[in-house]
Amino acid sequence: MEARITIEGTAPDFESLSDWLHHEPGLRGRVTTAVGPVPDGALGVSTELAVALVTSGSGTVAVLARAVSGWLIERERQRHSDVTVNVTMPDGGQVAVSVRRAAESEQILRTALEAATSGPLPSSDQLGTSQGE
Repeated sequence: MEARITIEGTAPDFESLSDWLHHEPGLRGRVTTAVGPVPDGALGVSTELAVALVTSGSGTVAVLARAVSGWLIERERQRHSDVTVNVTMPDGGQVAVSVRRAAESEQILRTALEAATSGPLPSSDQLGTSQGE
């Protein structure tokens, strides 16, 4: 079971998040880079990160949510351009978090990932964001 992560931002943004997650001790050995599907109308390939999840109770979900949130908060602090992180859960549900909502991103991600690894995905009202935003 895995979560797949893409970035709406620049190649350096993707490389930065990839490096951040690869250096997170709780995710060590669980993060790989993969070629994803090319979005409609795009040229080339889409690169994404795949993070192996065992179950929501394994701690991996909490570590991933905290790591992505920490990266977004750091990007906001450094006043980098707006970046959106899109996470596709194992059940196909999607959630997007951005620098604009960095402070809320950990809880949003944790709620979505826990639901996806142990049951149905909560509604966008429960998450505080619209899916695929």
